[in-house]
Amino acid sequence: FAFGPAMENTPIIYKGRPIIAMNHRDDSGGPGKYTDKMHLYIRDLNTGDQLETFGQGFSFVSAIVRKVPDGEELNVFASQGTDADWFHDIHRFTTTDLKTWKREMAVAREGGEHLLNSSVCRDPHGYLMAYESNEPVKFCFKFARSKDLAKWDKIPGLIFRGTGNEYSACPVIRYAEP
Repeated sequence: FAFGPAMENTPIIYKGRPIIAMNHRDDSGGPGKYTDKMHLYIRDLNTGDQLETFGQGFSFVSAIVRKVPDGEELNVFASQGTDADWFHDIHRFTTTDLKTWKREMAVAREGGEHLLNSSVCRDPHGYLMAYESNEPVKFCFKFARSKDLAKWDKIPGLIFRGTGNEYSACPVIRYAEP
């Protein structure tokens, strides 16, 4: 199947089912005119069926699955768009049934900073997030750590901005055991 135009998406296995977390964003109106055209959604990778739509006004999606006492929890991270001032903070959406979603702040911007793409992986210390910022250079990666995917602590001073401060966008972070 073809799932049409898409950007910033994450294929994952959730409860034994291959799915993909995606976002719809129509940038044709330009900044200040598109939050009503943004949302997040989940597709079944076997059938192509759209399983759920959520996260109105959010874009730049990434996802990770976490084991919980009752099974698995899908964690989706996305940046909140605004019509007045582009993208702001990164939020976390969680579900254990693909129907009921909880939303909470994950990483807040500082000052007039804009946060965009993010990527999360599990490692021996918990979870690590690489996220895209427009400061101090447009664009660079910053990092945050979490023990539980809910409370994130930024790692001060750790910024990837390329060897010559060049454009660095769309972080993907993975952990591989030594």
